Amino acid sequence: MNHFNHELVIIGDGPAGISFFNRLKNQNKNVVLITTSSYPQREDIYTRFSVIDPASPTTWKFLNSTNHQISKYEISSITNSNEKFTSVEYFGTGGLSNRWGAGCAKLNAEDLGINKSFQKSISSYYNEAEEQVGIYYHGEDLLDDYLGKFKESKVKLNSPKTITFPVCETRWAKIGRTRQAFLQSEKDGRMPCNNCGGCFIYCQNKTIYNSQYLLAASLKEIYTSCKVVGLSKINKGYSLRLVNDRGDLTEITAKFVILAAGTIGSTRLLSTLIANPILSSFHHSMISRSIFFGLRREKKNIFPMGQYIVKVKIDDLQSAHASLIHGTSIPTSDIVDLLPFKNNLIYNLVNYFKKYLVVAMIFYSSDYSNYKIQLGSGELQFLDTKLSPKFKSDHQSVLSRLKGIMKSNHLFTHPLLSSLLPQGSDIHYGGTIPIGPKEYINCTEDCEIRGFPNLYVVDGSWMPKIPEKSHTFTIIANAIRVADLVASRMNA
Repeated sequence: MNHFNHELVIIGDGPAGISFFNRLKNQNKNVVLITTSSYPQREDIYTRFSVIDPASPTTWKFLNSTNHQISKYEISSITNSNEKFTSVEYFGTGGLSNRWGAGCAKLNAEDLGINKSFQKSISSYYNEAEEQVGIYYHGEDLLDDYLGKFKESKVKLNSPKTITFPVCETRWAKIGRTRQAFLQSEKDGRMPCNNCGGCFIYCQNKTIYNSQYLLAASLKEIYTSCKVVGLSKINKGYSLRLVNDRGDLTEITAKFVILAAGTIGSTRLLSTLIANPILSSFHHSMISRSIFFGLRREKKNIFPMGQYIVKVKIDDLQSAHASLIHGTSIPTSDIVDLLPFKNNLIYNLVNYFKKYLVVAMIFYSSDYSNYKIQLGSGELQFLDTKLSPKFKSDHQSVLSRLKGIMKSNHLFTHPLLSSLLPQGSDIHYGGTIPIGPKEYINCTEDCEIRGFPNLYVVDGSWMPKIPEKSHTFTIIANAIRVADLVASRMNA
């Protein structure tokens, strides 16, 4: 077994991990990053979403089987049949990715369940996060108070003919443009991309928050194709045990450890430090989808991302967030999976008629989830995954109000193609190590885990609440903030 010592180790190369890593590397700190990804990546994530055989239902994406894995390069969905909880694992560079891009929002204190003074400390980093990521913002619209204002983009993007909105506001709903995570100018070897099929983390033209290119100059500081299988407390920090794809073991010791392995990954690692079982929370943004059809079709997907957001008001305090995605952006298998019959003919028919479709992905805040998990001895067990009784009635209200504004824009609902997605499949979850007072399962406002000095968490685990809006942009801003705090402690 090899043994190495580093001052600081980051586990994970998603948006939070990369943001933290780059911040400290720019300050010439001695840091390393551990990732399960390989560099250079063999192929891009975009193609993986299209590797679906219509003749074989076992390759369809959201198949609700008990234990289903699509392929080495696709997504594995693992469903616990008792708890009806589905986890989705992405095999590829940089953590979470989705084919139609990533919407961004500047979250406030109410969105996150935090106090306003703490929210201001994160907001002060929003400009830096915006500069790093690059956002397509089209100027003022009805959702500025909801999603936030960004720097207005010089480049204007095309829109599919199917998605046009002469009516942008009703009593219950407002429509605005998505604040897209796309680079606007050439920077650090990354190129602007207007009509690429790429995504937030990976783009074929080297754009966005692409860990492949952002980390290319730092390969000496990266443990690639490695998984952390053990984390333990030692006198002067922490000991990590790694195993690579060949089965070789490596031990690393570090004074500072940064958990950025995603909510589930980071919480599992924390669980290895906890001897006795202890209860914690699990916050999940419930998701539904509704499919509408229009009278005009788009022959090809000229801009394969959700370009519009609908804010649907539930009451004076709560809203739902509907991301509108053109049908050509959705894997055909996702739509076919909603139908009672599945065969090659139906697949081909759906593949043709989806040119007329607009898919609304509807997100709700974690206020509706009453989930509990148990940590300890390296185990992570879901004990209670019940939804709030209020969710059903609120969901019906949202669907009705969404249908109203869509009908005003000549888009009509398709009754057979609407459903709740399996719980957990939307990838919007967190809050397993939220800000709070309890030892071992809460963190401070500096995101240092209570009871474990110099152990920090910067992915979505720290959030006391998961909003209906996208939280990745705020995770990036907070990761930069925490990196500055840790850098000052390293200097001390």
